[in-house]
Amino acid sequence: MAPKKQIVIVGGGAGGTAVARSLSEKSDSSKFEITLISPSPLYVYLVATPRMIVTDEGKLEDSALITLDKLFVNGNGRVKQGKVASILPNKGDGGGSVALETGESVPYDVLVLATGNRWSPSYVHFPTGREKAVEYVAGYREKIKAAKSIAIAGGGAVGVEVAGEISHYYPEKHVTIVHSGKALLNDAYPAKFRKDVARRLTKRNVELILGDKIENAESTTTTNGISLEVDFIIIATGSAPNNEWIGSSLGADVLAKSGYVNVKPTLQVNGYNNIFALGDMIEWKEQKQIGKIAYGHLPIVVANVGDVANGATPKKVYKGSMEMIFISIGRGGAGFVNALWGLMFGDWVVGSVKSKGLFVPATRKALGHAS
Repeated sequence: MAPKKQIVIVGGGAGGTAVARSLSEKSDSSKFEITLISPSPLYVYLVATPRMIVTDEGKLEDSALITLDKLFVNGNGRVKQGKVASILPNKGDGGGSVALETGESVPYDVLVLATGNRWSPSYVHFPTGREKAVEYVAGYREKIKAAKSIAIAGGGAVGVEVAGEISHYYPEKHVTIVHSGKALLNDAYPAKFRKDVARRLTKRNVELILGDKIENAESTTTTNGISLEVDFIIIATGSAPNNEWIGSSLGADVLAKSGYVNVKPTLQVNGYNNIFALGDMIEWKEQKQIGKIAYGHLPIVVANVGDVANGATPKKVYKGSMEMIFISIGRGGAGFVNALWGLMFGDWVVGSVKSKGLFVPATRKALGHAS
Protein backbone atom coordinates (compact mmCIF):
# COMPACT_ATOMS: atom_id res chain seq x y z
CA MET A 1 0.00 0.00 0.00
CA ALA A 2 1.31 3.44 -0.95
CA PRO A 3 2.13 5.75 1.98
CA LYS A 4 -0.47 8.33 2.85
CA LYS A 5 -0.11 11.78 1.33
CA GLN A 6 0.64 14.32 4.06
CA ILE A 7 -1.45 17.50 3.99
CA VAL A 8 -0.17 20.00 6.55
CA ILE A 9 -1.98 23.20 7.50
CA VAL A 10 -0.15 25.91 9.44
CA GLY A 11 -2.37 28.19 11.51
CA GLY A 12 -5.28 27.57 13.87
CA GLY A 13 -7.29 30.68 13.06
CA ALA A 14 -10.28 31.12 10.78
CA GLY A 15 -8.53 30.02 7.58
CA GLY A 16 -6.61 27.06 8.94
CA THR A 17 -9.50 25.56 10.89
CA ALA A 18 -11.91 25.97 7.96
CA VAL A 19 -9.54 24.21 5.56
CA ALA A 20 -8.78 21.45 8.06
CA ARG A 21 -12.44 20.66 8.73
CA SER A 22 -13.47 20.78 5.09
CA LEU A 23 -10.59 18.54 3.98
CA SER A 24 -11.29 16.09 6.78
CA GLU A 25 -14.85 15.79 5.54
CA LYS A 26 -13.92 15.33 1.88
CA SER A 27 -10.65 13.34 2.05
CA ASP A 28 -10.19 9.57 2.09
CA SER A 29 -8.47 8.83 5.40
CA SER A 30 -6.84 5.74 3.89
CA LYS A 31 -4.99 7.91 1.36
CA PHE A 32 -4.43 11.23 3.13
CA GLU A 33 -3.30 12.32 6.58
CA ILE A 34 -4.21 15.86 7.65
CA THR A 35 -2.23 17.75 10.28
CA LEU A 36 -3.08 21.20 11.63
CA ILE A 37 -0.19 22.97 13.35
CA SER A 38 -1.21 25.71 15.77
CA PRO A 39 0.66 27.43 18.63
CA SER A 40 -2.55 27.40 20.68
CA PRO A 41 -5.08 24.68 21.56
CA LEU A 42 -7.79 27.35 21.15
CA TYR A 43 -9.42 29.15 18.30
CA VAL A 44 -10.03 32.72 19.43
CA TYR A 45 -13.13 33.93 17.60
CA LEU A 46 -12.09 37.53 17.02
CA VAL A 47 -15.54 38.81 16.05
CA ALA A 48 -16.72 38.24 19.64
CA THR A 49 -13.75 39.88 21.36
CA PRO A 50 -15.00 43.52 21.44
CA ARG A 51 -17.92 42.41 23.60
CA MET A 52 -15.93 39.75 25.44
CA ILE A 53 -13.42 42.21 26.90
CA VAL A 54 -16.16 44.64 28.02
CA THR A 55 -18.75 42.48 29.76
CA ASP A 56 -19.28 39.06 31.31
CA GLU A 57 -22.82 39.00 29.94
CA GLY A 58 -23.24 35.82 27.96
CA LYS A 59 -19.91 34.45 29.25
CA LEU A 60 -18.33 34.69 25.81
CA GLU A 61 -15.06 33.36 27.19
CA ASP A 62 -16.87 30.02 27.50
CA SER A 63 -18.27 29.97 23.98
CA ALA A 64 -15.92 32.05 21.79
CA LEU A 65 -12.59 30.60 22.98
CA ILE A 66 -13.12 27.33 21.15
CA THR A 67 -11.04 24.18 21.59
CA LEU A 68 -9.78 22.36 18.49
CA ASP A 69 -10.42 18.86 19.80
CA LYS A 70 -13.61 18.38 17.75
CA LEU A 71 -12.34 20.03 14.58
CA PHE A 72 -11.89 17.00 12.34
CA VAL A 73 -14.88 15.15 10.93
CA ASN A 74 -14.87 11.51 12.08
CA GLY A 75 -11.45 12.10 13.63
CA ASN A 76 -9.89 12.36 10.17
CA GLY A 77 -6.91 14.49 11.14
CA ARG A 78 -4.80 15.64 14.06
CA VAL A 79 -3.86 18.89 15.77
CA LYS A 80 -0.21 19.41 16.59
CA GLN A 81 0.48 22.21 19.02
CA GLY A 82 3.65 24.08 18.15
CA LYS A 83 5.10 27.16 16.52
CA VAL A 84 6.61 26.95 13.07
CA ALA A 85 10.15 28.25 12.66
CA SER A 86 10.67 27.63 8.95
CA ILE A 87 9.59 25.78 5.84
CA LEU A 88 12.05 23.44 4.13
CA PRO A 89 10.76 22.67 0.62
CA ASN A 90 12.26 19.91 -1.47
CA LYS A 91 13.44 20.74 -4.96
CA GLY A 92 10.72 20.74 -7.57
CA ASP A 93 7.26 19.74 -6.39
CA GLY A 94 8.39 16.93 -4.14
CA GLY A 95 6.92 18.22 -0.90
CA GLY A 96 9.12 19.20 2.00
CA SER A 97 8.91 19.67 5.73
CA VAL A 98 7.92 22.23 8.33
CA ALA A 99 10.41 22.84 11.15
CA LEU A 100 8.99 23.65 14.56
CA GLU A 101 10.74 25.80 17.17
CA THR A 102 11.21 22.63 19.25
CA GLY A 103 13.41 21.21 16.48
CA GLU A 104 10.79 18.70 15.38
CA SER A 105 10.15 18.29 11.66
CA VAL A 106 6.70 17.67 10.12
CA PRO A 107 6.80 16.36 6.52
CA TYR A 108 4.30 17.50 3.92
CA ASP A 109 3.26 16.65 0.38
CA VAL A 110 0.92 19.63 0.25
CA LEU A 111 1.22 22.62 2.57
CA VAL A 112 -1.44 25.22 3.39
CA LEU A 113 -0.39 28.48 5.06
CA ALA A 114 -3.07 30.26 7.09
CA THR A 115 -1.17 32.08 9.82
CA GLY A 116 -3.09 35.35 9.60
CA ASN A 117 -1.60 38.66 10.65
CA ARG A 118 0.19 40.13 13.64
CA TRP A 119 -2.21 41.94 15.98
CA SER A 120 0.23 43.05 18.66
CA PRO A 121 0.09 45.59 20.26
CA SER A 122 -3.68 45.56 19.71
CA TYR A 123 -5.83 44.07 22.46
CA VAL A 124 -6.78 41.38 19.90
CA HIS A 125 -3.39 39.73 20.49
CA PHE A 126 -4.61 37.09 22.96
CA PRO A 127 -2.18 34.95 24.97
CA THR A 128 -1.91 31.21 24.26
CA GLY A 129 -4.04 28.77 26.24
CA ARG A 130 -7.46 28.99 27.90
CA GLU A 131 -6.32 29.89 31.42
CA LYS A 132 -4.17 32.80 30.29
CA ALA A 133 -6.81 33.95 27.78
CA VAL A 134 -9.55 33.99 30.44
CA GLU A 135 -7.29 35.95 32.80
CA TYR A 136 -6.52 38.36 29.97
CA VAL A 137 -10.24 38.95 29.35
CA ALA A 138 -10.94 39.41 33.07
CA GLY A 139 -8.16 41.99 33.29
CA TYR A 140 -9.69 44.09 30.52
CA ARG A 141 -13.14 43.90 32.07
CA GLU A 142 -11.83 45.08 35.42
CA LYS A 143 -9.93 48.00 33.91
CA ILE A 144 -12.88 49.08 31.76
CA LYS A 145 -15.26 48.84 34.72
CA ALA A 146 -12.95 50.91 36.94
CA ALA A 147 -12.23 53.63 34.38
CA LYS A 148 -14.35 56.76 34.14
CA SER A 149 -12.78 57.85 30.86
CA ILE A 150 -11.44 55.54 28.14
CA ALA A 151 -9.56 56.24 24.92
CA ILE A 152 -9.45 53.80 22.01
CA ALA A 153 -6.52 53.96 19.61
CA GLY A 154 -7.87 53.10 16.18
CA GLY A 155 -11.15 53.88 14.45
CA GLY A 156 -11.39 50.89 12.18
CA ALA A 157 -14.13 48.31 12.59
CA VAL A 158 -12.58 46.82 15.73
CA GLY A 159 -12.16 50.15 17.51
CA VAL A 160 -15.68 51.22 16.57
CA GLU A 161 -17.15 47.99 17.92
CA VAL A 162 -15.22 48.24 21.20
CA ALA A 163 -16.52 51.81 21.62
CA GLY A 164 -20.03 50.62 20.84
CA GLU A 165 -19.88 47.87 23.46
CA ILE A 166 -18.54 50.20 26.17
CA SER A 167 -21.19 52.82 25.41
CA HIS A 168 -23.86 50.13 25.57
CA TYR A 169 -22.84 48.61 28.90
CA TYR A 170 -21.40 51.76 30.49
CA PRO A 171 -23.27 54.76 29.02
CA GLU A 172 -21.98 56.95 31.87
CA LYS A 173 -18.34 56.56 30.80
CA HIS A 174 -16.59 59.01 28.53
CA VAL A 175 -15.24 57.20 25.46
CA THR A 176 -12.89 58.73 22.89
CA ILE A 177 -11.73 57.22 19.61
CA VAL A 178 -8.45 58.54 18.20
CA HIS A 179 -8.08 57.61 14.53
CA SER A 180 -5.34 58.51 12.06
CA GLY A 181 -7.69 58.88 9.10
CA LYS A 182 -9.79 61.89 8.26
CA ALA A 183 -12.88 59.70 8.67
CA LEU A 184 -13.54 56.44 10.50
CA LEU A 185 -12.79 53.10 8.80
CA ASN A 186 -10.90 53.42 5.49
CA ASP A 187 -11.33 54.39 1.85
CA ALA A 188 -12.70 50.98 0.85
CA TYR A 189 -16.07 52.30 2.02
CA PRO A 190 -17.98 55.34 0.73
CA ALA A 191 -17.93 58.61 2.63
CA LYS A 192 -21.68 58.42 3.24
CA PHE A 193 -21.32 55.14 5.12
CA ARG A 194 -18.32 56.33 7.14
CA LYS A 195 -20.24 59.45 8.17
CA ASP A 196 -23.18 57.29 9.21
CA VAL A 197 -20.93 55.22 11.48
CA ALA A 198 -19.56 58.43 13.03
CA ARG A 199 -23.08 59.75 13.53
CA ARG A 200 -24.16 56.62 15.37
CA LEU A 201 -21.17 56.86 17.71
CA THR A 202 -21.52 60.56 18.50
CA LYS A 203 -25.20 59.92 19.21
CA ARG A 204 -23.89 57.66 21.99
CA ASN A 205 -21.62 60.47 23.24
CA VAL A 206 -18.46 58.87 21.86
CA GLU A 207 -15.92 61.59 21.13
CA LEU A 208 -14.00 61.35 17.84
CA ILE A 209 -10.49 62.73 17.33
CA LEU A 210 -9.60 62.24 13.66
CA GLY A 211 -6.35 62.73 11.78
CA ASP A 212 -4.37 61.93 14.92
CA LYS A 213 -2.74 59.01 16.73
CA ILE A 214 -2.05 57.48 20.11
CA GLU A 215 1.42 55.97 20.03
CA ASN A 216 0.98 53.41 22.81
CA ALA A 217 -1.14 52.44 25.81
CA GLU A 218 0.84 54.76 28.10
CA SER A 219 0.44 57.88 25.96
CA THR A 220 -1.26 60.84 27.62
CA THR A 221 -0.87 63.09 24.59
CA THR A 222 -1.74 62.43 20.94
CA THR A 223 0.76 62.85 18.12
CA ASN A 224 -0.78 66.27 17.39
CA GLY A 225 -0.39 67.36 21.00
CA ILE A 226 -3.92 66.87 22.32
CA SER A 227 -3.89 66.02 26.01
CA LEU A 228 -5.87 62.92 26.90
CA GLU A 229 -7.41 62.95 30.36
CA VAL A 230 -8.28 59.27 30.43
CA ASP A 231 -7.93 56.43 32.91
CA PHE A 232 -7.40 53.63 30.41
CA ILE A 233 -6.27 53.32 26.77
CA ILE A 234 -7.28 50.38 24.59
CA ILE A 235 -5.16 49.73 21.51
CA ALA A 236 -7.45 48.64 18.68
CA THR A 237 -5.30 49.43 15.67
CA GLY A 238 -5.33 47.12 12.67
CA SER A 239 -3.24 44.08 11.96
CA ALA A 240 0.06 43.91 10.09
CA PRO A 241 1.82 41.24 8.00
CA ASN A 242 3.53 38.49 9.95
CA ASN A 243 5.26 36.75 7.09
CA GLU A 244 8.98 37.44 7.48
CA TRP A 245 9.65 33.77 8.30
CA ILE A 246 7.95 32.76 5.06
CA GLY A 247 10.16 35.07 3.04
CA SER A 248 13.30 33.74 4.71
CA SER A 249 12.14 30.16 4.05
CA LEU A 250 10.79 30.40 0.51
CA GLY A 251 12.62 33.44 -0.86
CA ALA A 252 12.04 37.17 -0.62
CA ASP A 253 10.20 37.26 -3.97
CA VAL A 254 7.38 35.27 -2.36
CA LEU A 255 6.46 38.43 -0.42
CA ALA A 256 4.96 41.56 -1.95
CA LYS A 257 6.31 44.98 -1.00
CA SER A 258 3.42 45.19 1.45
CA GLY A 259 4.76 42.14 3.30
CA TYR A 260 1.84 39.92 2.29
CA VAL A 261 2.30 36.61 0.46
CA ASN A 262 2.09 36.66 -3.33
CA VAL A 263 -0.33 34.04 -4.64
CA LYS A 264 -1.67 32.95 -8.01
CA PRO A 265 -5.43 33.05 -8.66
CA THR A 266 -5.41 29.36 -7.67
CA LEU A 267 -4.15 30.60 -4.27
CA GLN A 268 -0.89 28.69 -4.76
CA VAL A 269 2.12 30.58 -3.42
CA ASN A 270 4.14 32.04 -6.30
CA GLY A 271 6.81 29.58 -7.37
CA TYR A 272 5.47 26.65 -5.31
CA ASN A 273 2.80 24.42 -6.83
CA ASN A 274 2.27 22.39 -3.66
CA ILE A 275 2.08 25.32 -1.20
CA PHE A 276 -1.14 27.31 -0.79
CA ALA A 277 -2.01 30.39 1.27
CA LEU A 278 -5.28 32.04 2.24
CA GLY A 279 -6.81 34.54 4.62
CA ASP A 280 -5.38 37.80 5.88
CA MET A 281 -1.81 36.85 4.98
CA ILE A 282 -2.19 36.99 1.19
CA GLU A 283 -1.58 39.90 -1.16
CA TRP A 284 -4.98 40.60 -2.69
CA LYS A 285 -6.77 43.86 -3.31
CA GLU A 286 -9.58 43.39 -0.81
CA GLN A 287 -10.36 44.06 2.83
CA LYS A 288 -9.03 41.54 5.34
CA GLN A 289 -12.19 39.93 6.71
CA ILE A 290 -13.25 36.55 8.04
CA GLY A 291 -16.09 36.41 5.51
CA LYS A 292 -13.62 36.47 2.63
CA ILE A 293 -12.21 33.18 3.89
CA ALA A 294 -15.43 31.24 4.29
CA TYR A 295 -17.12 32.35 1.08
CA GLY A 296 -14.13 33.16 -1.12
CA HIS A 297 -10.79 31.56 -0.30
CA LEU A 298 -11.93 28.30 1.30
CA PRO A 299 -13.64 26.57 -1.65
CA ILE A 300 -10.73 27.46 -3.94
CA VAL A 301 -8.06 26.11 -1.60
CA VAL A 302 -9.91 22.92 -0.67
CA ALA A 303 -10.60 21.99 -4.31
CA ASN A 304 -7.10 22.81 -5.49
CA VAL A 305 -5.35 21.08 -2.59
CA GLY A 306 -7.33 17.99 -3.51
CA ASP A 307 -6.24 18.27 -7.14
CA VAL A 308 -2.56 18.69 -6.30
CA ALA A 309 -2.63 15.88 -3.73
CA ASN A 310 -4.09 13.59 -6.40
CA GLY A 311 -1.53 14.62 -9.00
CA ALA A 312 -3.90 16.79 -11.02
CA THR A 313 -3.65 20.41 -12.14
CA PRO A 314 -5.64 22.81 -9.93
CA LYS A 315 -8.58 24.29 -11.78
CA LYS A 316 -10.44 26.67 -9.48
CA VAL A 317 -9.44 30.34 -9.43
CA TYR A 318 -10.23 33.13 -7.00
CA LYS A 319 -11.66 36.25 -8.61
CA GLY A 320 -12.11 38.34 -5.49
CA SER A 321 -15.12 39.00 -3.28
CA MET A 322 -17.68 41.76 -3.03
CA GLU A 323 -16.91 44.24 -0.28
CA MET A 324 -19.38 44.27 2.58
CA ILE A 325 -19.22 45.02 6.28
CA PHE A 326 -21.58 44.87 9.24
CA ILE A 327 -20.37 46.81 12.27
CA SER A 328 -21.97 46.22 15.65
CA ILE A 329 -22.54 49.35 17.72
CA GLY A 330 -24.11 48.13 20.92
CA ARG A 331 -27.11 46.04 19.87
CA GLY A 332 -27.51 47.80 16.55
CA GLY A 333 -24.99 49.17 14.11
CA ALA A 334 -24.32 50.01 10.49
CA GLY A 335 -23.84 47.85 7.42
CA PHE A 336 -22.67 48.33 3.85
CA VAL A 337 -22.81 46.02 0.84
CA ASN A 338 -21.13 47.11 -2.38
CA ALA A 339 -23.94 45.95 -4.65
CA LEU A 340 -26.20 47.92 -6.98
CA TRP A 341 -25.82 51.56 -5.90
CA GLY A 342 -24.19 50.63 -2.60
CA LEU A 343 -26.61 49.29 -0.01
CA MET A 344 -26.58 50.63 3.54
CA PHE A 345 -28.25 49.08 6.58
CA GLY A 346 -29.02 50.29 10.08
CA ASP A 347 -29.78 49.09 13.58
CA TRP A 348 -32.56 46.61 12.87
CA VAL A 349 -30.76 44.66 10.14
CA VAL A 350 -27.30 44.73 11.73
CA GLY A 351 -28.74 43.98 15.15
CA SER A 352 -30.70 41.00 13.84
CA VAL A 353 -27.96 39.62 11.63
CA LYS A 354 -24.84 40.22 13.71
CA SER A 355 -25.07 42.12 16.98
CA LYS A 356 -27.49 39.84 18.77
CA GLY A 357 -25.41 36.65 18.67
CA LEU A 358 -22.19 37.66 16.86
CA PHE A 359 -22.40 34.41 14.84
CA VAL A 360 -20.99 32.51 17.83
CA PRO A 361 -23.30 29.46 17.52
CA ALA A 362 -22.52 29.07 13.81
CA THR A 363 -18.79 29.42 14.46
CA ARG A 364 -18.84 26.77 17.17
CA LYS A 365 -20.73 24.42 14.86
CA ALA A 366 -18.15 25.02 12.12
CA LEU A 367 -15.46 23.76 14.52
CA GLY A 368 -17.42 20.65 15.44
CA HIS A 369 -18.96 21.86 18.70
CA ALA A 370 -22.57 22.08 19.76
CA SER A 371 -23.85 25.60 19.17
